[in-house]
Amino acid sequence: MRDDLLLTPTQAQRERPPQSIAFSSPVAKQPARFDLPAGLDANEARAWKAGDLLSTRRTGIIRVAKGVNAQDTSVEPKPDLPIEIAHLLLIDAVGYSKLLVNEQIELLQELNQIVRSTECFRTAEKTGKLIRVPAGDGMALLFFHSPEEPVRCALEISKALQEFPHIQLRMGVHSGPVNQVTDVNDKTNIAGSGINVAQRVLDCGDAGHILLSGHVGGGFDSIPPLAAVFARSRRV
Repeated sequence: MRDDLLLTPTQAQRERPPQSIAFSSPVAKQPARFDLPAGLDANEARAWKAGDLLSTRRTGIIRVAKGVNAQDTSVEPKPDLPIEIAHLLLIDAVGYSKLLVNEQIELLQELNQIVRSTECFRTAEKTGKLIRVPAGDGMALLFFHSPEEPVRCALEISKALQEFPHIQLRMGVHSGPVNQVTDVNDKTNIAGSGINVAQRVLDCGDAGHILLSGHVGGGFDSIPPLAAVFARSRRV
């Protein structure tokens, strides 16, 4: 073997390519977090120097925007969600989970048709003062004009159900503050204490019940023809 091809260990170490690439900080006198982290390969080092390095599993590095000092970066406060007072009608199909899939689909189609045919629903929808939120085995209707709207709508639905004896509903009515939010499907959804209380009111009912929270029911005793209905209804 040729002598000029033999390298001593010391020479091999000197001839071996460097294991890391050192760069100076891209901005003079940057804080230590802007110095080139150890353990980056050549491509990552160039990306870090340009300020375009994304987080990596190997190093756990988080991208820092170019030319921005991370110590001075603050999270902008998000504006509070607007709060509205809504008059809610929650509708739940009793025994829905015991039905076959085809029966569930048919029931929901009939229920949607019944609700859409009520005068209160059509009036509120025409004026743009109505939010509809499906809830699996029922729905939530939010009116914004008067607390009488969900009550009258519930009575209209109850009357229409006389022709659909196989549909057993329970309904709950409440007025309270809500926030409109966007769900994972980019659809309008509702959050807030108003919807939470309305759900509790609904949960107290059985098939055929229309339950009103005390906040809503206390103002209707003197309004005919609702007074006669409320005299026989349960309030929670």
